[in-house]
Amino acid sequence: METAGKFVEDEELRDAMNEKGLGTPATRASIIEGLITETYIQRVDKEIVPTLKAFDLITLLRGLKLPELCSPELTGDWEFKLKQVEQRQLEREEFMEMIRSMTSSIVDKVRGFQEEIPVHFGPIDTPCPRCGGRILEEYRKYQCEECSFTAWKVIGGRRMKNEEMVQLFRAGQLGPLDGFVSKMGRPFSASLKLNKEEWKVEFDFGEDERKSAKTEIDFSSLTPQGICPNCGGNVFETEDAYLCEKTRSPKGKKCNFRMSKVILEQPVSQEQFQKLLTRGKTDLLTDFFSQRKKKKFSAYLVVDSRKGIGFEFEPRTQGAKSPKTSRQKPSAGRKTSQT
Repeated sequence: METAGKFVEDEELRDAMNEKGLGTPATRASIIEGLITETYIQRVDKEIVPTLKAFDLITLLRGLKLPELCSPELTGDWEFKLKQVEQRQLEREEFMEMIRSMTSSIVDKVRGFQEEIPVHFGPIDTPCPRCGGRILEEYRKYQCEECSFTAWKVIGGRRMKNEEMVQLFRAGQLGPLDGFVSKMGRPFSASLKLNKEEWKVEFDFGEDERKSAKTEIDFSSLTPQGICPNCGGNVFETEDAYLCEKTRSPKGKKCNFRMSKVILEQPVSQEQFQKLLTRGKTDLLTDFFSQRKKKKFSAYLVVDSRKGIGFEFEPRTQGAKSPKTSRQKPSAGRKTSQT
């Protein structure tokens, strides 16, 4: 923030910001913390990184034709005018009138804001799941050109990424994902599914699966993927999970072993799942995504001592004796049955 003047092209405005930059030493820390609290930026290691919400705000301001609010030149301009007032080259009242005029103009433009800004980012890389037409990415939503299919970019307080929506439109389901926020302000994890009757995106908390659990699944047409680490029964691959046959047992002791086929955005292939059952761990998987840290990470999936599924990380230094096993379970829960 101290060196923001280097991004200003006008030499006079740049010189006006040389002494102060953006904000003051007393206010910069609180400005940064406020932006983090409102999730416009986030700390990633030692860096501060803008979020999708920040880019959405920039798009909004440009759509409202307020580009001056997106540039440090605005600060440079007012610092320059303040110096003119200090040097009696500009009257105080004239300066205040400029402030009032700019504020009034901004308020008028915001008041005239319509439901959808005329900003189009172009088509996305998948056809409409309803009619096969082209889907356009707009400021707030994804809209099919041929039919009424619409999907909002913000779902449950979480700004969805373009590649996530593409996967949802292609597969009809996505997740489980972290980062959703309830109306009470509480974070939660959930999967998303495409309701093909009403053609809208909905949360999937597993209600359909729990309802179907009341009836026995016919595993006779499925091929066993391995031996369940909990009970020794056969584990089968279903549409969205790897499941022990005894989870649907109509009588006798049931088993709770269930593992999602996608964990923290990392697909778990049949080959990797079989390795997990036979040798106790997968190969190193590189596409897990932490919503808390907002970055990808690599890890092994392992069968831990509690007969659940956990993460195991590579040692950080070459001198480490053995990989460190995390007690943290995959995001959908600590118990295997919730993964």
